[in-house]
Amino acid sequence: MRNTLAEYLVHAQYPAAARIDLLECYDRLAECDAGKPFFDWVAAYGQNKDIDYEAALACMKTVAKDIDRHAYTVELLFFLCLIPACRGYYREAGLPEALMEHTLLDLRYKLEECRLVYGINGIFVGFWFDRFYKLERFAFGRLQFELVKFAHTYKNGDAVIEPDDLVINVHIPRTGTPLDRTASRESYRTAAAFFADSVKRPIFTCCSWLLYPATQEILTEKSNIRRFAADYAVIETKDYAWYKEMWRLF
Repeated sequence: MRNTLAEYLVHAQYPAAARIDLLECYDRLAECDAGKPFFDWVAAYGQNKDIDYEAALACMKTVAKDIDRHAYTVELLFFLCLIPACRGYYREAGLPEALMEHTLLDLRYKLEECRLVYGINGIFVGFWFDRFYKLERFAFGRLQFELVKFAHTYKNGDAVIEPDDLVINVHIPRTGTPLDRTASRESYRTAAAFFADSVKRPIFTCCSWLLYPATQEILTEKSNIRRFAADYAVIETKDYAWYKEMWRLF
């Protein structure tokens, strides 16, 4: 597995320092008894993609403490070690390997965020990745998509959405590339075709600070964020005394 991991890190263009750190962490896990639970969970995913991810991540924190490594690093390494089995699940589902490769680049995006925010080679949002590995969330071009049940009643012309209707939820990963309108529209078209058999009509929803109405007031008409937000009708907003995701703005 180590060779496969090393090859993947190069293939997916992980930073050199991160590659060294992750492989050193892998070696530490492989050489001591404290690493056994780590590999047990990797093996469990190979048998069933619907493992208890919450329990797995709790175990990663314990393992990290036992081998004196940061939990963020061990959690990233865990998800990286699931990729060979994930590739098999894509194959079984008749999905192209290229889709998996593109989708799981989100691990590298989150690594880059962790390096920027904490200076650690790892991920600090391990809870985010279960739907990727259960083949429920996918990246098409610039955006990510998944099916969710709508939580409101909404009417706009002939479009009527009732609670529990399946809609296509949108996420905007921090890829380091512009959120331009052309790229977004292409992503929407691809996702609409992919989920066509699961939804009545391709209706997209998004929960993001990018859509906050007051944000649009300080952006120019040429702003990519403003153009992205213009594709949506805002049906609910929330204000916070302290917005814990403020780091995303900087």
